Amino acid sequence: MENQLDDNFWELEKGKLREALEEEADYSGLAVEQRTIIQETILKPLDEGDKSFQKWIWFLGWALVGGLKFGFLPSEFRTNFARNTSSEVNGEDAFWFGLALAELADMVKAKQYINVALKDSSLPRGIRLASLQTKVWSHVRLGEYGEASATLNELANAVSTSPNKYRVDYLRGYISALGDYGITAGGDMPQQFPLYIDGEVVPEITVERVDSRIQDAALREAEDTLKKIQREDVTITELLSNVKPRKEIEEKRSHEEYGQKLVTKYGDWVNNLANKGDLINAEFLYDSLYDSLSDRSWRGVIIDYAKAVEGEIKAKLLPGLRNFLMKKGTTLENILPNKVQSGGSDLGYAELVLKRIAENQILTNFLSVLPKDTVSFLLNELPVSLAEVRELRNRAAHGDFVDTKDAKKMRRLVLGTPETPEKPGLLKRLHKINL
Repeated sequence: MENQLDDNFWELEKGKLREALEEEADYSGLAVEQRTIIQETILKPLDEGDKSFQKWIWFLGWALVGGLKFGFLPSEFRTNFARNTSSEVNGEDAFWFGLALAELADMVKAKQYINVALKDSSLPRGIRLASLQTKVWSHVRLGEYGEASATLNELANAVSTSPNKYRVDYLRGYISALGDYGITAGGDMPQQFPLYIDGEVVPEITVERVDSRIQDAALREAEDTLKKIQREDVTITELLSNVKPRKEIEEKRSHEEYGQKLVTKYGDWVNNLANKGDLINAEFLYDSLYDSLSDRSWRGVIIDYAKAVEGEIKAKLLPGLRNFLMKKGTTLENILPNKVQSGGSDLGYAELVLKRIAENQILTNFLSVLPKDTVSFLLNELPVSLAEVRELRNRAAHGDFVDTKDAKKMRRLVLGTPETPEKPGLLKRLHKINL
């Protein structure tokens, strides 16, 4: 019985890795050739050989997940491990080990390996920059804000492109806010720099456009501050005092408290969501950034809202639609054979399947037994909404600057507004749908 439980646990762990690799491959927009490398290097060996070999492959798989977030390609990852056949751990090996440990939330050991990597003077520049970012976030996850700030200064001196200098400024403000409010960070760094093994990715946009965007953000912040002063008729000193941590923010806000807050605000259906955790994370981070009056990147907020929607589609909509169509004598696979054709995600797959049903009169007639508002939602409203969610999520995942306006738009799409209960958000409508 004990061995059976261990086997079940191990299968769950392998499933988590497969899902993470699929998600990061989708976010990174990997080509078929790159997805094949992941299949041959990680996924296929994950089910071959004895368990100790599989666990080594599983560990390397998490290193690759972390690498994809920085923009490192699977071919670069595979070449590094194929090249080094010695038993001695070099700087590049230490980096990948540290990255895997960071993905597995062992920040103490991750930091130790990253420090070994940074001592290697021959470390490729892209890996050095990724190492510094990983070290920064390891300190943050451990509540070591002073050490995080010192490493961030080192990172600031190491980057050269205007967008990455702007990202350092964003991280500085974000981490400072976490420290001020006593919030223990979880999950990924909110914005990771797009890199390649030997350095920074040079953006296609011009420096003038980058500078203009930065100036626009600064102007918006200044305008918001001025409006607040005029509205409340307070002095600059009083205004600054309001930015300090307020009592309710200083108190630790647990998942249970945020879960209850969502239930109170939107309804009991929240408790039964397939991916309630990501929704709570999104709301927590949304409030934290909003309370700090920040106009910086809201990448983590947008991605977590998208994950909550994708969880509902994966657990409820697609299985329900599959069963419904099987009773009518057809299958989802007849409509669209695999997810790769839609970018590899459940969001894209659902969007394209529904569009194809809407274009086929026979398939549309199958749905005529459902309530009219359900049919209208599935064939007209949902595909458009999913396209908007995917567009916002992909921009955030690929390193584009996303701000408060984008976060508010995503939040309205996903949750609607409590003030207009007749117009619920995607999550409630997906959860309540009955096929």
